[in-house]
Amino acid sequence: SRFSLVGRKSPKLKRKLPFSWLIVEVVESLWDHATDTDGDVINHQQLQLCELLSDSAVGPVLRSVEGVECCEEIYQRYLEDFVRIVHQCNYTDPNCTEMEYKLIMEMLNSGVSALEYSNDGQNMLIAKVATVHVVYWVNREKIFWF
Repeated sequence: SRFSLVGRKSPKLKRKLPFSWLIVEVVESLWDHATDTDGDVINHQQLQLCELLSDSAVGPVLRSVEGVECCEEIYQRYLEDFVRIVHQCNYTDPNCTEMEYKLIMEMLNSGVSALEYSNDGQNMLIAKVATVHVVYWVNREKIFWF
């Protein structure tokens, strides 16, 4: 794995989505299969990761979510948990840490919104979950030096 799950076992992490750490682990385990590419890297990684995630053990669970509003709410909860799991803030002041998490979530949300994804209810959640990973890892250097 490319990282340790920073917030997975942290008693301080209050997850917004049950078992989000498990989804993060599944997507991250699929990452290497989606990154072996040339050309338009981001779009190719996004498509590959969506296909792999859809075919994974959590794919049917994510596809079972119905309705655009419900998918969006679950995605927002997943996004918050994802950032807290993979990104380690180095501040001792909790206000600075919360501000950094919020800024990173906004940046990732903008990146996810900028990429095209299926707008039907069944595939939208899979696409957004996969895409947030792609956007984070493509921009990880910028986020790290933030």
